[in-house]
Formats: sequence, C-alpha cells, structure tokens
Amino acid sequence: MAIALLNYGSDEFIDGVTIEENGEIRVDHVTSNQGALMLEAHHYWGEQTGNYVWGWGPFFSIGLAKEEGGDPLSTYGGGLMFGIKSGKSTFNVGMGYYIDTDFVKFRKGIKEGDITTETDPQKLLQRTDEDGMMIVFTATF
Repeated sequence: MAIALLNYGSDEFIDGVTIEENGEIRVDHVTSNQGALMLEAHHYWGEQTGNYVWGWGPFFSIGLAKEEGGDPLSTYGGGLMFGIKSGKSTFNVGMGYYIDTDFVKFRKGIKEGDITTETDPQKLLQRTDEDGMMIVFTATF
C-alpha cells in the first residue's frame, strides 16, 4: 500500500457545481492536487552499506481510493522509486507519471460565472482522462 499525491497540472478537478436562480454557474469545490491510496509494487537494484540496504528501481501503482472520491481502480501510475531497508523496516519514495480516468471538469465552452438555461448541474460536467505527476510514499515497520 502507498499514499500518493497527484498533481493535475494546469487543469482543476471540479467536485460539485451549483446553478443559481439567475442561471449563473458556481463551482462548489475545485482542486489541483489530490491524495490517493494506491496498491503499489516495485523492484530495486541496490547495495548494502552496514545495516542498511539502499536501492532504486521502477514502480507501478493502481489507485484504490482518492480524496475526492470517484471510481476505485481509475488511477494508474508508474515511475522511479528510491528506498532504504533496515531489517524488516523500509521507507520508499517514488516520483512518476499517472493517468486518472475519472477526472471531472467542465464541458468545452463552459466556465464558472457563465449564465445557463440548464437546470441539471451534472450536465455541465464531463468525466475524462487526465494525467500528471505523482509522488508516492510507502513504509513498513
């Protein structure tokens, strides 16, 4: 298991939209970063120095849950991880690239503050793929 920080870059994840009585579109919550719980696997090449084993290698991760909700297994990532091991304790940090297949944003041509005749806020949004950079942390004790 790993804890990850996902950065959406220039796009923002929209978590809720309200349509005012005058038809004005308001965003309830937006975020550019999101925490995630991920299932992670890695392989290391390294060397032993005293009681410690240092290593580096590739990792792959699959999202189980995200801070803003969404479908489990909708986020996939991979990258390079560095770690240290002493006995049964380990600490690992990875940096990589991810794809979120459950990203929510406005449909093309719609933005906050626009006036609409639509009455269902969900029809203003779309789910799409989004990618970005991720930082992953794992530890065992």
